[in-house]
Amino acid sequence: WAQGTWQAFTTADGLVGNSISGVMEDKDRNLWIQTNDGFSIYDGQLRTILEEPQHYNYTTQLIASDGSIWVATDEAITRYQGTKETRYHRTEFNPRTWLFPIKLIESADGGIWLLTIWLGLFRFDGTKWEPISTGEDSGEEVELGSVFFAEDGSVWFIISDQKASLQFPVSYSSSTG
Repeated sequence: WAQGTWQAFTTADGLVGNSISGVMEDKDRNLWIQTNDGFSIYDGQLRTILEEPQHYNYTTQLIASDGSIWVATDEAITRYQGTKETRYHRTEFNPRTWLFPIKLIESADGGIWLLTIWLGLFRFDGTKWEPISTGEDSGEEVELGSVFFAEDGSVWFIISDQKASLQFPVSYSSSTG
């Protein structure tokens, strides 16, 4: 907002896609713009940082307390730490399906968690993503709807089925796994 005018960005200006579904601001005041075709960053100039138009049905992003940026798409999770970019491909989670991420979230202990629609919940251990049991160990894909971290450290899931949504408290700590 400057003197009553708006500045609009489109693909003609360098935005990766015209359908914007999210915006977040990092500690350096850069805007990370989520579109249907990938992510762009605005730091005074608009530039594309991630372009994957074929698999952007589900996306989520997180700015962690350590300043790293996490971006999850159907295809992969990418972590940006300054100029370092680390990518975790969907086949590291399940070789036969897409990720379908719902939410990236940081717990009070700094742990990074990924909630997916059918693959369940995962926790990043510093080098790789570990699946977390949700109490539904039938071997079938489970549809998760949400996750919540309570102040006492417990993790609450909403697991959906054809009949109802249920909440399961599950404790997790780095010492017990």
